[in-house]
Amino acid sequence: MSAAVDLDRVARSIAKARGTKFSPIVRRETCSGGCIHQAEILLLADGSRWFMKSNRAAASMLAFEKQGLEYLGAAATLRVPQVLLQEDVGDWSVLILECIERGRPGATFFEEFGHRLAALHRRMSNDRFGWFADGYLGTTPQPGGFDSDWVRFFRDKRLRFQWQLLQRRGIDSTELWRRLDVLSGRLDDYLGEPRDPPSLLHGDLWSGNYLCDADGAPVLIDPAVHYGHREFELAMPLLFGGFPSKFFEAYAESWSLAEGWEDRVEIYQLYHLLNHVNLFGDSYLEACLRILRRFT
Repeated sequence: MSAAVDLDRVARSIAKARGTKFSPIVRRETCSGGCIHQAEILLLADGSRWFMKSNRAAASMLAFEKQGLEYLGAAATLRVPQVLLQEDVGDWSVLILECIERGRPGATFFEEFGHRLAALHRRMSNDRFGWFADGYLGTTPQPGGFDSDWVRFFRDKRLRFQWQLLQRRGIDSTELWRRLDVLSGRLDDYLGEPRDPPSLLHGDLWSGNYLCDADGAPVLIDPAVHYGHREFELAMPLLFGGFPSKFFEAYAESWSLAEGWEDRVEIYQLYHLLNHVNLFGDSYLEACLRILRRFT
């Protein structure tokens, strides 16, 4: 991380947030979690350890992450890192979180994970779909606002938004545009309005966005929160792997899934794949077309 980050100011902010005396940072360790932001573990002279994300141009992203962690934590179903502070330090924006000691998943880790995720979705509900303000999925903007109609929300604020971003990138695929247009017109038939109320979703639940703590319990990190149909949450775990079948079985045991959810999840996966085209390039384009060919 650039020396431009004033670690003395960071340490003073930590002391103020904790209500303790100033304790200087005596060591900093670069760690994983820095795909978008720079990530470090800070060791203070008083022996406390803190996880810091920092970035020169991402104050709104870190503020959104802070809000998401606080909402998920309020559910008291799955552990998330506690937020100490998020603020600007000079030209940098920093997010200081509890530093969670990692452990190894036990034999029942994924069953517990599935049960707790279902509890999160059931406990944290809303009367409309969406979020209070614009957010992010990775570095991609994710429109906020609320809508009482899930199909309309998913079509306009998710699928078509990714489509517009791809058009701005100049993706040359007549088939993609044609099939996206056809699918957009058929979403009511394929998805329908869910019978469940909007649930608070992590929003980006792939294998890199959870960890196992020292007690062997699952911990959610790096959220892209919004209120949505809970089936949407299962798209990423099924798309990129890392979640065994017992995770989904435990979820359904706690809160049963409606018939045909596997098909609907594939449409939700399309949203994530379109985002991957936007973020990482055309190598994900064929995967998008495979889903579109099936439904159009």
